[in-house]
Amino acid sequence: MVGRALKGARDDVVVAGKVHYPMGEDANTWGNSRRWITRAVEGSLRRLGTDHFDLYQVRRPDPHTDIDETLGVSAISCAPPRSALWAPRPSPPSRSSRRTWTSQSRGQVRLRTEQPPYSILNRAAETAVFPTCARYNMGVMTWSPLGGGWLTGRFQGRST
Repeated sequence: MVGRALKGARDDVVVAGKVHYPMGEDANTWGNSRRWITRAVEGSLRRLGTDHFDLYQVRRPDPHTDIDETLGVSAISCAPPRSALWAPRPSPPSRSSRRTWTSQSRGQVRLRTEQPPYSILNRAAETAVFPTCARYNMGVMTWSPLGGGWLTGRFQGRST
């Protein structure tokens, strides 16, 4: 459905994708490995009917895959005309700093954005994530701006 909506309008929209969570029962259909990211990018682009992402994000750190492997495949996945940006999500600022240093020192695609949780109820990103992103000239795309539903009025705080 999204691919059909993109026809004729691709240059007018920002197309973002994410990778990590399982997309099947096979152990090779999840994570941040070179194999899975390559398959996920190619499959998503095919389904969307486009040749590139404007932003491609890693949803979670993968304890089974070395960060260097993930960053290395990002250079392939993000090569023109694929993705312009690569974004990890979410992680401590120290890890963002390490990934940024690693990617730059090894000539890999530089990380461009970070995606921390942020709302009036969770402002922790202000103390470390935002300054780290400013230091490395990275953008910030927050998630959970409604505090996991607490700011929607869904929870009334009444006892039953």
